[in-house]
Amino acid sequence: MKPGQARIIEASVDFTEEALRTPLIISSGEITKVTLATARVVVECGGGIGAEGLGAIYLSDLWAWPSQSVDHARRDAAMRDLCRRMASELPEMGREPRHPLRHGMEMERAADAWAAQASREFALPERIPRLASLVCLSIFDAAVHDAFGRALGISSYDALLPEFLDGDLSEYFGKIGKGRHLSEFIRREAKTKLDAWIIVGKKDALHAEEADPDAPRDGIPNSVEEWIRARGIFCLKLKLAGKDNAADVERTVAAYRAAREIHDDMRTGAQVRLSIDTNEGNPSPESVVDYLDRLDALDRQAYNALAYIEQPTERDLNAHCFDMRAISSRKPVLVDEGIESLDALYRARELGWTGLALKTCKGHSTALLCVAYAHLHGMPYTLQDLTNPGISALHAAGFASRVETLNGAELNSPQFTPRANESCLPSHRPLFIVESGRHDASSVGGPGLGYGD
Repeated sequence: MKPGQARIIEASVDFTEEALRTPLIISSGEITKVTLATARVVVECGGGIGAEGLGAIYLSDLWAWPSQSVDHARRDAAMRDLCRRMASELPEMGREPRHPLRHGMEMERAADAWAAQASREFALPERIPRLASLVCLSIFDAAVHDAFGRALGISSYDALLPEFLDGDLSEYFGKIGKGRHLSEFIRREAKTKLDAWIIVGKKDALHAEEADPDAPRDGIPNSVEEWIRARGIFCLKLKLAGKDNAADVERTVAAYRAAREIHDDMRTGAQVRLSIDTNEGNPSPESVVDYLDRLDALDRQAYNALAYIEQPTERDLNAHCFDMRAISSRKPVLVDEGIESLDALYRARELGWTGLALKTCKGHSTALLCVAYAHLHGMPYTLQDLTNPGISALHAAGFASRVETLNGAELNSPQFTPRANESCLPSHRPLFIVESGRHDASSVGGPGLGYGD
């Protein structure tokens, strides 16, 4: 077996259910509880050296599988079943020695077939969508990378160097990738400070006195003001509906002014940054341009503080082939749910999307290649979240620390499911307990994906 190869020997998955301390409201509904899937994978490298790796993610079906014909309970059960199916089939698929990146891309190619089989056997009225199947496979992809690094006693990111991963990027991107290697776009030295973001929903309090009196009293802030005063937060991600631009602009300006006034009062000197996300709620690019026009007219400072726009229109880039150039000429507009394969990267670029909103929940291997594609084409990218808790948060933070994101990292579990992070707090407290508006990722390191023992 070559030095950069491993076999998958065993794979298993376990599930726990987590309740959100406050609901997370997106355009397709309200998330109050969610299943955490955790994979364990054993690999064997040359010389019989083996190790176990871990991967985890929330099976956030309301995001990955919004449906009018299958309810939450059945979607969640089907995604659990798909995870179990993947665990049972991976050792056979992974029998051939490969680098973890190539194992990951083999999983990605098998995702549709696995989903179709699970849909038939689960007697679903519709097929499990590709995005939901990618969420399921992401835990195994991460676990293979983690196990390989652990087996070699090195970081999984160092295992991307040419002495382990042979070939160039032409294998995935053709001519533009010829002579270019993935490791060119991965930092050898990890960043330790990452800008932290909080989600501001349409019902969330901006000032402390506006907080719901029934909100949890658990030491976690319940308003933008409390997040700023306690944690120095200066990056706000606004969840907007995309249906009423006057209301969305009013909310944007109110959030910006509240944050700006609180920072001015505290004399932090921080520059407030905003992003907006309607989760595909906008009917067209024209509606986004109208939002930008209104925002610029009402408050130029709030407009200038808007760093990027995340997936404003529907996710199917072929069924809804909007020209995004009118938006991208004004502000970076980043495709998120629309990227379900490497082929979708080409389509997004053709349609004028500025860059990519990456998530580890679509697969570690794919995310790495998306980084390379973005650099090859001069596209900015961010590291977004799926409310990653525990080791999945460590995975996302470690990823963000090794690449050049536009935003730092978005880690929402300290806001919505802090209890799911408790097992990681002794070793990784600076990551989860933000200070001066930044996550401290210095604890995420060591062999594999850097979770620690």
